[in-house]
Amino acid sequence: MHSNADGPDGETPFPIDRQRVAAQVAEELVRQEADIADEFEPLTGFNMNVSGANGFLKLYYGVRCQCATAAVLSIEISVEKTVEEVSAAMPALVDRLRAQRRAFIAMPCSAHKRMRTAMFSSQSKQTNEMDANAKA
Repeated sequence: MHSNADGPDGETPFPIDRQRVAAQVAEELVRQEADIADEFEPLTGFNMNVSGANGFLKLYYGVRCQCATAAVLSIEISVEKTVEEVSAAMPALVDRLRAQRRAFIAMPCSAHKRMRTAMFSSQSKQTNEMDANAKA
């Protein structure tokens, strides 16, 4: 039996292909809820490891509210999974993305504004602290 990371020859490591998985996500979004599928913007240059977990392929998507606030949604897939396992899990993975979107969209725009304001005031505070430390 081949390791899940084996390539076609059974020995060469062959990680899950990001582009293939992203294409599967796009197809599954259309299959599940075509009218919102185009709201999920793939963030291909976005590569944060917030959880600190290694060994996972992380895919990020941006969505926007009507108030123009954006959110970053993500899914993680173990690189130990086979292509078949990823395909079988795709409906559940896309359900997670859709649930994240629903939670974000369900928030009132006033909450989005508070989040934006908190983010910018936090950045401003850090900049002011750095300026103060530089002058000291």
